[in-house]
Amino acid sequence: MFTLRWRRNWKLVAVYVAGLVALVGFFGSARVVAVTSSDRNGSDPTNDKKNISGTVDLWDSDVLHTIEVRFEAADYTRMLATFRADGSKTYIEADITIDGTKIESVGLRLKGNSTLRSTLGGGGGGAVPGGGQLPGGGQLPGGGQLPGG
Repeated sequence: MFTLRWRRNWKLVAVYVAGLVALVGFFGSARVVAVTSSDRNGSDPTNDKKNISGTVDLWDSDVLHTIEVRFEAADYTRMLATFRADGSKTYIEADITIDGTKIESVGLRLKGNSTLRSTLGGGGGGAVPGGGQLPGGGQLPGGGQLPGG
């Protein structure tokens, strides 16, 4: 009826089952609570959310949206230098305007493989799809150049 393998290993199975029963009995009524740490100084993150109504729906596929991002060229240069030096992605402060609705003091950082490759001089990123031309000849505020252009 019982194989030789079972007769040799039944004690191990019994220990596992007894351990599982003990853990469920001991921790079964325990409540799991998420503990987080941040430098928000006790502010409530739910208060950070704002519903900013614009002139048109952001997800309206029938509208050609205009998006403008403004930031200090020195901040952008510092962000690139930080990434080149140690690979960390830092945020810079920017103002964006979407379809005429201005949102001030937003965070901007490097993202995506093509962006990161272009900052390291490995090609990719920085080009306008279809060979188009950027407004102002691809100039950043303060006379800076876009990566790859």
